[in-house]
Amino acid sequence: MRKDTQEAEEASENDVEADRKQTYAEWARDQKKALEKFTQEITTTAQTPFVDARLAHMWAARHSLTRRWKRQRHNKKLVKRIAVLNKQITEYAAKLCRETWLSTCDGLQGKLSARKTWCLLRHLIDPLSSKTATNRNLTKVINTFPQHTRIEGNRRLPAEHRILKGRRTTHAGK
Repeated sequence: MRKDTQEAEEASENDVEADRKQTYAEWARDQKKALEKFTQEITTTAQTPFVDARLAHMWAARHSLTRRWKRQRHNKKLVKRIAVLNKQITEYAAKLCRETWLSTCDGLQGKLSARKTWCLLRHLIDPLSSKTATNRNLTKVINTFPQHTRIEGNRRLPAEHRILKGRRTTHAGK
């Protein structure tokens, strides 16, 4: 009994010395391996734009059940459990999305002068009303006409929208 305890103490002392001899690069490599082992990357979709640990766990459980079901196709209980889990996943994903949207709106409350708030509101009202979309539509309209009508149409446009030689001019031609 005494011999086993003494050997265990010597082994732990050797481990401590080995840890002390470990360089920073080795330590960083070990930390990265541990992180990769316990980290899971999940791609999001338009239906589930946000994922938390509970939703990831539910997906893993569903994946496990479907793998079992592929081996036991006639197991009715398994099919019912998968169907119930699918329903729970969709309900929870919708709840999570709604909560995230509400927290985003709460974060914008009281910040009506912020650029981010107005960009979001403008996009919600009309996604195509951005400057880029307007410029793109204007360029399409101008380029659909023949060259001689383009020049005449360019004279009729307000100064900020005039296009000369393929370039947009500013208000005073600066």
